This record gives sequence, C-alpha cells and structure tokens, in this order.
Amino acid sequence: MIHKTITLIICLAIILTSCNSEVNTNPNEIKIGAILSLTNNDLSSPNQAMLEGIELAAEEINNNNNGGINGKILNIIYEDDHLSSKDAVTSSQKLLNVDKVSASLIGLSNTAKSAGAIFEAEKTPLIVLWDSNKDIENIGDYVYSIGFNTEDAGYIMADKLYSKGIRNVAVIEHLDEWSILISRSFIERFNQLGGKVKIHESLEISNNDFKTVIQKSKDTEAIYVPFVAHLAIFFKQAKELNYQGIIATGDSMNNDVILDSNGAAEGVYFTQLYIKENERIKNLRSNYIKKYGREPSMIEFNALGYDGVMVLVEAIKNLDDRDLQESIYKIQGFDGAAGITSFNKEGSASKYEKILVVKNNEAVESN
Repeated sequence: MIHKTITLIICLAIILTSCNSEVNTNPNEIKIGAILSLTNNDLSSPNQAMLEGIELAAEEINNNNNGGINGKILNIIYEDDHLSSKDAVTSSQKLLNVDKVSASLIGLSNTAKSAGAIFEAEKTPLIVLWDSNKDIENIGDYVYSIGFNTEDAGYIMADKLYSKGIRNVAVIEHLDEWSILISRSFIERFNQLGGKVKIHESLEISNNDFKTVIQKSKDTEAIYVPFVAHLAIFFKQAKELNYQGIIATGDSMNNDVILDSNGAAEGVYFTQLYIKENERIKNLRSNYIKKYGREPSMIEFNALGYDGVMVLVEAIKNLDDRDLQESIYKIQGFDGAAGITSFNKEGSASKYEKILVVKNNEAVESN
C-alpha cells in the first residue's frame, strides 16, 4: 500500500511539474536546490551538518574574486523533507516547478528514490550526498551520488564481526529502503563467511519498544541493528535486559545518539565515512570555526554538503557545449573535502568507510 501511494504521488507530481531544461532562468544567479531531512527525525543532526557545509561552500563561491560562478551568484534554495517520501516529492515539485532550479542536492537515499524519479523525468540533475548504492544508480541517468556505499557498509561490518569470532547474529532492520539494503548486504557477506543469522526481524520505524526482539536475540553473539531512528532507545533497552553480545549498527549512528544513550552505547560498533586529512578539510574546518564560533562535531557531513556544491559548480564551469548532465559525468579526480570524486558510468562516486567503536562515551576508530 505504501509503494502504491508513493507511486501515485510521483505520477501526479510529474504531471503537474513543468519541464525545466534551462540551466539558468535568471541571468544574474544560478539556483540550486537542497532537500534535507532537517526536523522530526533522528537524522536531523547530520543533515544540519550537511546544510552547514552547503552554506560554507556557497559563501566561498559567492565571495570569490569573480563574484560567484562566472559572475553569477549561487542561490541555494532549501527544502525540508522530514525524512518523508511524500514530502520529498512535494519539495522536488516546488524546486522544479516554482523555483526553476538548475540542479539539486538531496541528503539521504531514504528519500532520494521518490525525489529522484521526478528529477529524472524532468531531466534535471540530482546529487545524493550521504549514500551511494545500486538502488540510487537504478533511478536513472540524472541521479548521482557522492556518499559512502551502502552495500560496502554492510559487507565490512560482517567482516569485522566475523574477524572478532562472532559466528551467529541477530539482524534487526527497519522497514526502510536503506536499512533493508544494508542489512541484506550484511547477511549476504556474513553467510558467505560461514556465519549464521539466527534472528532476522523487520520493524516499523515508528516502533520504539524493542524488548521482545531483544529477548528473542539474547542467545546470539551479536546484534546488527542498522536503524534509521531510535538507536539510543534500543541501546538503553538492550542494557536494561542485560544483553551480553556485541551490538553493531550503520552510519545513522552519530554523536547525538551516543550522548542520548547515557552510556548504553558503550562498545557499539558502527560504520562511518572515512576522510583523510587534506587541505580542503583543513580549510573547511577553519572556515566553519570562523562562521559558527565552534569546532565542527560532524566534519564528515559538513564535507559531504560542501563537496556537493563544489561538484555542481565544477560541472557548471565546464559546461561549454555540453549540458549539465554530461558535464557532471565528466568529473574525474575532483579533489574535495571528503575525498576524490570520480563519477562512474552509473553516476556514483563512492567514498570509503571505516569502523568506529564507542569508548568512554566517544567514537574512536576500531582496531
């Protein structure tokens, strides 16, 4: 029923959305959209960090000697999709039909599929910041990604747990496309290694009572729980029930979740974007401190937002006789804050991930 509803919304939006083939509708500015999940969800903090990175990139471009992109001011138009496919569709329709953006950024793969169908139909580029995976690649030729690979995140966590001697696990996922995809990849690799998935449960995102499924998993050596929301609640309930195994999760884990867990996240393993120190990340950190008056707590997500803008700017600068879609595909070896961006023929430019573990209420790199 959910898929039918989303499909209907997309079809209506496509019908209502007028064609947007122009690179710019105002001679004095270039409009770019940014669809982020900023409120009413557990992923608001990393999305806010991406917004900050986008802002820093836009300011850098608009304050350069040329005064923008070839003399045209970069205008970022923000939309909040509330981690809702329906709202992502509405935001996409507004950006394309009302604002007439040349391209857009979107934070998450969770909402990129519904938004991407509309951008694909209108032949307007959409870049996914946080994720990169086969589901995004299959949307079409106008949807790109520069984040870290969802499938690889599942694979490397399976490798990690197996290397620690874990041979049986419980996998508890959300009924969410990202969560299901990363769980599927984890299960595939863990089975290949010779491990056994004893429990596999799928829960609604709204569910916040996990005691029954934790009790069912009490005899497993580890629980893999790549939730979209309520991770802190899960950790607390696992601690209350004295679960003795290892708990691992995906890249929805962040500093806010660790703090909200009140110590219950101690020892939890999770995957996160790996960024080597480089000049762009140093400059980004310095500019962040100047603008916001504090050290960045989510520099990886600042970097993804920053790079999303810079990749589009690079493509627009190099348009020549190409359209924007082709110009994006031509980007190879772009040295950004989050690493090198080189698009493959499917439109992905995946980044590397590392495994972190919570020690003394802080995330540190796992050995």
